Amino acid sequence: ISSEVPFMSITALVLDEKREKIPAVTHIDGSARLQTVTKSGNERFYNLIQEFYKKTKIPMLLNTSFNVAGEPIVESPSDAIRALLNTSLDAVVLGNYVIYRCEIDVSDEDKVSSAIGFTSRFESVCDSEGNVIRMRVNDSEKEGDWVELEDEFDAELLQRLNAYGNRGETWIEAGDLVQELIESVVVGSDEDEEEEMDEESIRNRVHSALIRLYKNQLVSVLREEDENSNEMWSSSVSRASDSIEELSEKDEELSEGLKYFLSKVGTIYDWPKKGIVFRDILPALSDEKAFEFLTEHLRKRYEDRNVTHIVGIDARGFILGGALAYALGIGFVPVRKAGKLPSQTFAVQYELEYGSASLEIDCNAFASHSRDARVVIIDDLLATGGSMNAACNLVEMTKAKIDECCVVLELEALQARKKILHDVYSVFKE
Repeated sequence: ISSEVPFMSITALVLDEKREKIPAVTHIDGSARLQTVTKSGNERFYNLIQEFYKKTKIPMLLNTSFNVAGEPIVESPSDAIRALLNTSLDAVVLGNYVIYRCEIDVSDEDKVSSAIGFTSRFESVCDSEGNVIRMRVNDSEKEGDWVELEDEFDAELLQRLNAYGNRGETWIEAGDLVQELIESVVVGSDEDEEEEMDEESIRNRVHSALIRLYKNQLVSVLREEDENSNEMWSSSVSRASDSIEELSEKDEELSEGLKYFLSKVGTIYDWPKKGIVFRDILPALSDEKAFEFLTEHLRKRYEDRNVTHIVGIDARGFILGGALAYALGIGFVPVRKAGKLPSQTFAVQYELEYGSASLEIDCNAFASHSRDARVVIIDDLLATGGSMNAACNLVEMTKAKIDECCVVLELEALQARKKILHDVYSVFKE
């Protein structure tokens, strides 16, 4: 969807008898191809995708490039829409925009979430900017005739066709009027409208809303079949239980909260020795709002990853890890400086920016999950990577699996990430 949203893709040769069971998402103009797969259509790939997502939070989406039957070749936006409406596609990607197929009642004002104007002859459905996108005879008992003003879809039009307030998703009706919808699309604005937004303004607004909605979100268009439902199409994004409006508001609030947290992080020069610039998160942790925003951000990241323990590195990792473990309802394990643990320990020595040190972990730290312990290692700062590497080595000695290494702040110039063999997530980078 954007450069800020990562995704993985695999390519597979699809057997003829399986092609129709693997719906695909087509693409044009070099845009990203996001693919789908049903569990019944190909359970092996479906399970692979799900496991990869659980581990990495990156959706690995099946790329059925050889599925000619399910993924028709398109050369224009109009072709793409026709493919969406007339074949078994779940969605179409056009540039930065994803167009999903679903059933929608244009007379339902709550669903359309836009102004519906009436006259004695017709009713019109408008987008959030007041641009008319559909017109039909005003007869509630019968399906009205669509007014034909334009004979082809185009990319600029697709940016306008959004009943949910220009948030990057466009819904196309998939009913009896499919052909009429293709051939007769109303585009433009009311004559009485004083000023019409130019195309660039519309595009920028949609793009900004899209980034706001999906930033730090991972998009999935994996389709699950519901035996108790007759609905033909469904698609979802992470946290799909929230409405789009609520999702956007929460993300915007969280983003502002993280900015607030960062504003509270202190900078101390020449400490603990001359030439060292120390970034101190303690002032941010002492602010209850900043601490809450950070903890909630991390809770959302790890809540669905089957993590059994949070491992905190001495000493600020204790504060961060304890709060996160409590928020997730899982156990906490400390990695301590040498000589601080009374039990039998594993020990690793490592280099610091300003010397060397040793860290230890209880040999039986994960005894309650001896066979399935899965941990996130957390610390406040990633500088040279010495303490994080040491913590990784200690966890591996216990036979626990490392899901991810997490830090609040990463100093990118020191390139410590390259030294760590596990995935690293940093809330902030400098």
